[in-house]
Amino acid sequence: MSAYEAVSFDLVFLVGGAAGLGVLLLALRSGVELIPVTRTRRDALRRSLPVVAGALALIYGVAAVRVLFSDQPAFAALGTALVLVGFVVLAFGPLRDVVSGVVLKAGRVCERGDHVRIDDLHGRILEMGLRVLVLETSDGEEAVIPYSRVARDRVLRTSGQDSVSPHVFRVRAPTSMSLAETKALVRRRALLVHWSAVSRLPELVATDEGFEVTVYAIDADHGPDIEAEVRRALAEAEPPTRATPVRAEKRPADVPRVGARK
Repeated sequence: MSAYEAVSFDLVFLVGGAAGLGVLLLALRSGVELIPVTRTRRDALRRSLPVVAGALALIYGVAAVRVLFSDQPAFAALGTALVLVGFVVLAFGPLRDVVSGVVLKAGRVCERGDHVRIDDLHGRILEMGLRVLVLETSDGEEAVIPYSRVARDRVLRTSGQDSVSPHVFRVRAPTSMSLAETKALVRRRALLVHWSAVSRLPELVATDEGFEVTVYAIDADHGPDIEAEVRRALAEAEPPTRATPVRAEKRPADVPRVGARK
């Protein structure tokens, strides 16, 4: 094969490979939108596409270097090493998330369906993907947390297989009670509800406006019942507001009209 034919083959391989890679990625993206799956599964596939695209780009880059320097093994090895180093540098964040996810899943730190508190977020795990953990918060929103953050922060976990269900709500602290008295009142009244799980004490976290309260019910449908009892107790502890007395207006004395008969 002449030098001209070799260069032509390398050029065709590079251009054709790049075009084929682009078409493949477009097909994968379209396939994710068309296949009949649930919304949660579709979101997971969408988040997996960057990982797949990065892996395919790495394979293409290594293959391109091997083809370009097929006659020079030393340069081929050096070029492959540079491609790998560049890929690690550019994709350090996603790679760290993937590795952290593998470690967390292998150690069974948490599983789908568990109730966890990660830093200032609290909720139930909906999904554990390749790079992120999807959490349904107490407000009904979905929080997407990278595994690298989960690995750094402290995780408080309640297994989804337990017979208790956490229920989270926020309350204001009564002005007439100290923080310690408020905590004691909340815990006492919550445990008096027969739907409360005696195996798990209510948890209170101070906030700017009061407390974030986590109660544990033996049935998930009756968590609001415990919340209602706690709010009723706090309302009873609040001192009644005194109404400001309204002074009666003094009416001017009746002035006899001119010419009026006495």
